[in-house]
Amino acid sequence: MNKSAQHFFTDINGLKSHFIRFEKSEKKIIFLHGWGGEAYKSFFKLALELQQKIPDTEIILLDLPGFGLSENPPVEGWETFEYAKWLNTFFEQLIKKEDQITLYGHSFGCRVIVRFLEKNPQFK
Repeated sequence: MNKSAQHFFTDINGLKSHFIRFEKSEKKIIFLHGWGGEAYKSFFKLALELQQKIPDTEIILLDLPGFGLSENPPVEGWETFEYAKWLNTFFEQLIKKEDQITLYGHSFGCRVIVRFLEKNPQFK
């Protein structure tokens, strides 16, 4: 594993949630994987390449609830809106308002981002 990649766990809306962080910077790219995916398998190689090409940018790979190393959400009632609320809480806890954010989602991750942006137009 790359020295600058660190694994973290945090509680987001009562769920143990995993993410991988490369470096720290006010410029961030945040990746959300598709349904059935996970942060490490979906984006780790890409993150390593991006880290070399844009070293002044923090890269964050999130494991959505129920995937990778993140805890499963409740069986009933979780749709894209709940995942977007989870993402919003991640932002409230770990992202500063002055940070420059780029969001990248694959498939289901993109659907979550669209729901998130509906409630958070400042990131558009």
